[in-house]
Amino acid sequence: MFFKNLVGVVVAISIITTLGMWLGRASSHPLPPYRPATVTKDMPPAELGAILFEQKGCIACHTIDGSARIGPTFLHDAGSRITLDNGDSIVVDEAYLRESIETPRAKSRPGYPPAMPPEYGTLLSDREKTGLVAYIMTLR
Repeated sequence: MFFKNLVGVVVAISIITTLGMWLGRASSHPLPPYRPATVTKDMPPAELGAILFEQKGCIACHTIDGSARIGPTFLHDAGSRITLDNGDSIVVDEAYLRESIETPRAKSRPGYPPAMPPEYGTLLSDREKTGLVAYIMTLR
């Protein structure tokens, strides 16, 4: 009997909460309709890269806020010195970023699995690669 009453209370609270959120959002905080960003021919490279970062799925493994995911964050990465799996130390510059897009496993970073598909660079145009590199370079 107690369990049946408890389930009833939980269901009632869920319904009231859902209804309150739905009514509150509908009346005072409508969500804007989703509109994917539009890529144009004359778009600056960094702006193009910001759009591609989401559209091409980079955001699934990399962050721009410093938090960890499958791949390294890009926040404050550009211009910094990093250590590679083999112990070498390099500066994250345009050449390194482009190489990492075109040949993801060429220079691996410790603590990150080789999860980026090796053929990833063939899926992007030269303009798209340039845009992604330009965008990452703005995240200093």
